[in-house]
Amino acid sequence: MHFFDKNFISIVDCDETKLKTKNSLRQFYLEQIDPTANIEPGTYSYNWPVWGTRDPIKIKEKNKAFCDQWCDSEYFTNIEPYEGSLEAIKYLHSLGPVYVLTSITTKPHQIKRRKDFLAQLYENKFTDIICLGLGESKKEALRKLGGHAFFDDSPQFVNEAISVGTPGIWVNHENVTDRPDKEPLNPDAYQMTHWKQAEMIVDTIRRIKKIK
Repeated sequence: MHFFDKNFISIVDCDETKLKTKNSLRQFYLEQIDPTANIEPGTYSYNWPVWGTRDPIKIKEKNKAFCDQWCDSEYFTNIEPYEGSLEAIKYLHSLGPVYVLTSITTKPHQIKRRKDFLAQLYENKFTDIICLGLGESKKEALRKLGGHAFFDDSPQFVNEAISVGTPGIWVNHENVTDRPDKEPLNPDAYQMTHWKQAEMIVDTIRRIKKIK
């Protein structure tokens, strides 16, 4: 039995936090663009050698154009969830509102597709689904939401949450010690490698913050 009273605000990222997006992106590229491409499984698209350049600006441009294609494809609404994520979202929903905050697109038709897909997959447990531009900072959105826990696979965004007073949880599914974005993780961040750990971390935050 939990002693909480539905006052807990959770904010959850989407890609590589709840969803296995890297697999979907790789499948889309190999099946729709170049089946001979050398893309290692489990790698981030902005690190792929297929862009043919080491210029970070050009890589960003090419990756953005590719992700836009992916967002218009059937692959965008057919992404496998991480094990335990649905159960964890149900638990968070039992404690209070749950928001999705994702940096993927600002195009209205793509946002609608993402919202419809997530609503169906996670059984309408989200209070709102907020979409920002690809890679866009989440800091101001996090400040406005004023959440009590923020789950993300990127140390950058976890650090942004902590900087505005929201406890950040790094969702490190692959148990890696160094992410491609190279930003060091704030030592105040929580870490988890599986969604089954979410309940324990959230209960800890609620006790520390005395949220009832």
